[in-house]
Amino acid sequence: MAVYDQSYLTYTGPLTSPWKRFLILPRYAYRAVFQSKLFIVLFIISLVFPLLASIWVYLHHNAEAMAILNLDLRDLIPINWRYFYVVAQFQSSFATLLTLMLAPTLVSKDVENNGLALYLSRPFSRLEYVLGKMSVVLILLSAVTWVPVLLLFLFQGYMAGPGWIIENLRLGMAIVVGSWVWILTLCLGSLALSAWIKRKITIQGVMIGFYFATAVFAQVINQLFETKWGYLFSLSEAMGSLWYGLFGQTNRMDLPWAGSGFTIIVFFIISLGLLSRKIRAYEIIN
Repeated sequence: MAVYDQSYLTYTGPLTSPWKRFLILPRYAYRAVFQSKLFIVLFIISLVFPLLASIWVYLHHNAEAMAILNLDLRDLIPINWRYFYVVAQFQSSFATLLTLMLAPTLVSKDVENNGLALYLSRPFSRLEYVLGKMSVVLILLSAVTWVPVLLLFLFQGYMAGPGWIIENLRLGMAIVVGSWVWILTLCLGSLALSAWIKRKITIQGVMIGFYFATAVFAQVINQLFETKWGYLFSLSEAMGSLWYGLFGQTNRMDLPWAGSGFTIIVFFIISLGLLSRKIRAYEIIN
């Protein structure tokens, strides 16, 4: 349009509040995510185990059902910390699988097609961009990890009667904190790889290989120096130790959960550093 025409007008429509601008990214990302039938099927399957676990809780407190089945479910599978730990671990495994499908292309497509310049040339900061991409993963993984397991915990409290939740409040805290730590680990690690690697299959291979490679490296350290501290170099072992610590138990490696937490924090810092290095409005190519 020619400048002298003077017929263009300033946009006068509604403006998005600054605090929720990052939610624009997941809004459009979910449209593409749920176009995948495979993802929808896996997402539904991931909710089956908590449903079955809740049925078991109901049977556990239903004397008539136990009489019909001629079983004492209280002795067969007791509802204790290990019950919720197993369910939480199972859901965390599904979260890992969904992350492998969902996260690899979240940033790589923008980097490959120079889309970051379009995002960041608008009133949209790098932090808002990262938060928007993270929220795509955080919301979906929350729906299959701590949300269903916490509902299972509350259902058990309802069936067990007054006082059970107060007496076992640590279990509920362990479910929420442990799930969020694992979600953030998956989210930050996958987004960092997505920012630096363009091919989806390569990102998935690196994610899987990283967990196996660090576990092998930890075993090598332990064998060479006859120590248990090598497990701190394994993200999966450190996360397992942290889970046990949150549930108030001693894990098989006999590692302090604080040391495992340090390993995970270092992983967070490295992932954030890689994202900060790559999420820019321009790229200098030598």
